[in-house]
Amino acid sequence: MKFSKYNIFSKIKDSDNYYLINILTGNADILSPEMAKEVMENNISDKDEFIEKGYLCDESEEKKLFINKYLDFIENRDKDEVQIFFVPWYACNFSCSYCYQSGYENEAQPLSNQVIDSFFNYIKKEFAGRRKYITIFGGEPLLPGKRTHDTIEYILDKASELNIDTAFVTNGYCLDEYVPLFKDKKIREIQVTLDGVGKTHNERRPLKNMDPTFEKIVRGIDMALENNLTINLRAVIDKGNITCLNDLAGFAIEKGWTKSPFFKTQLGRNYELHYCQPGNSRLMTRLEFYEEIYNQLKEHPQIIEFYKPAFSISKFLFENGELPSPLFDDCTGCKTEWAF
Repeated sequence: MKFSKYNIFSKIKDSDNYYLINILTGNADILSPEMAKEVMENNISDKDEFIEKGYLCDESEEKKLFINKYLDFIENRDKDEVQIFFVPWYACNFSCSYCYQSGYENEAQPLSNQVIDSFFNYIKKEFAGRRKYITIFGGEPLLPGKRTHDTIEYILDKASELNIDTAFVTNGYCLDEYVPLFKDKKIREIQVTLDGVGKTHNERRPLKNMDPTFEKIVRGIDMALENNLTINLRAVIDKGNITCLNDLAGFAIEKGWTKSPFFKTQLGRNYELHYCQPGNSRLMTRLEFYEEIYNQLKEHPQIIEFYKPAFSISKFLFENGELPSPLFDDCTGCKTEWAF
């Protein structure tokens, strides 16, 4: 018997205890310092339990388990819901300090209904029988003006014909203008970004003319929640605003958003995507990001009412009492995610 290569073993932060998990068998345990010492010295007293949970294994048996789990993964992935991204244009009304699409050229020719029809004919044929939903992305999909409003309405009407839910990823500035349209459509959720409260947000996400955007976005979120539209509030976090997370949490709590069944949140780590960002010293590694979130939660416990961090698999383990199924392939492109 040998120590499984799928084990993860480490000390728990701010504790004398250790954790041991096996991502193949799905087991997880907290070990006392004495038990951890046995693991480190490869002198385990209760080997039967370690064998039962897969921490100690026969290599040939573990290989068989790996193959079976992998086949289950492939089968389940082929049944998963497909997310179909549709980008109607790359135009945007914002000048975000960390924009990763600034090098993209917007198509000069406006999107036609004929192209939209072709898109829906394609997904109707190619994704027949698959559970699916559409996410409208950009640029900024919810721009002001009748032409863009009519285009979005046409897309939603076509989606309704096929009984497909639609989600939006938007900066939220014109959301208040679109709520009357959205409230009677099949909208799964609207992702809106706020990077802080007031000045913090406005300095990071102003309009092209550098005018502030915070108050108008808040007005749109209020309207959406009042009309039972699901808001997924996202904050893009780096060293420039991580210490302002408590202010944003307090603002959302005071507004009553966190009490709404139609409100949820996510934190996105600012990172280099297509090219080097100017002033990238503000970026954090994934580990730095998690550690700082942990520190903020200790200092400001109210944040947990606004955002409950996943810390990779920890949240799933806490809420379900078991680990998620093994993930053999983390790339969703052309498998459960397609972009048009």
